[in-house]
Amino acid sequence: MEEYEKLYRLGSGGQGKILRVRHKATDVQYACKMILARDNYEMNFALREIKMLMDLQHEHITNYKDFFIHRDRYEDLYVCMVMELCEHGDLSTQIKEAKRKHTKFDERRIVKWMSQLCRALQYIHGRDLLHRDLKPTNVFFTAQDDVKIGDFGLSTAISTAGRRTVVGTPYYFAPELMLQQKYDSKVDMWGLGIVLMELCTLRERPINSQILENPGVVDEVTREILHNGYGPALAALTHDLLEKQPEARPTAPEVLARLANPAAAPSAGVLSQATVTLCDMCQEQPAVVQCSACDDEVF
Repeated sequence: MEEYEKLYRLGSGGQGKILRVRHKATDVQYACKMILARDNYEMNFALREIKMLMDLQHEHITNYKDFFIHRDRYEDLYVCMVMELCEHGDLSTQIKEAKRKHTKFDERRIVKWMSQLCRALQYIHGRDLLHRDLKPTNVFFTAQDDVKIGDFGLSTAISTAGRRTVVGTPYYFAPELMLQQKYDSKVDMWGLGIVLMELCTLRERPINSQILENPGVVDEVTREILHNGYGPALAALTHDLLEKQPEARPTAPEVLARLANPAAAPSAGVLSQATVTLCDMCQEQPAVVQCSACDDEVF
């Protein structure tokens, strides 16, 4: 840590804390994620993972600049990752602001952001890596309104047998993670579906636990997206990304192809399930349904 000056804490999570730091020699400021290592095995594992992250070079992935080992005054050992500082906010903040103002995101912006995230995931998966914790708080904005995936924590290399280690935010776990099953790159496609759902509905919901109890709950999401004025292609894509079975979710290249050609008709099954139900009385306004998570009325 000798080369950096600690400025203040930016946040904390299950794997450690994130500080804003200044590189003393260049006066450039960065974000520094400090990951607690409980023993030498965890330290060596973290170092191997970080070396892989350092090789990632993509316009829609935050850049990793440096890494080092730090022992604090309590003798706790940290593996530290120095990364690009994203000063234009994250997607979660934008979603909360849109909800507060009762506005919605333009569909063209959503398609642009989703395409950029998909290109980043295609690059990551092509290098046999996973993010495992894709969510709105880990999607950061540039000054040009483009997005970057950040806060990888410790991503993981994919083995041919799949992974079982549970890493990420429980609220956003893919169903296979909740069930402690083997998983692959489709966990990131689930995360992409969560991001798309929250962009189109402006609200969080425990869709992972709901879908384990009733896979048809995703149809409620597609109806809500259609009612919010978004096209059937976007609603159908959300539906497919939130499939309970990982093999049913599209890959990053498949999502990119669908985003590039939104006029392509979604599957007939998705459209029939996602059709907005009209009120029995007036047959003009959408019927009111109950949110299974909180019993609030949604339309």
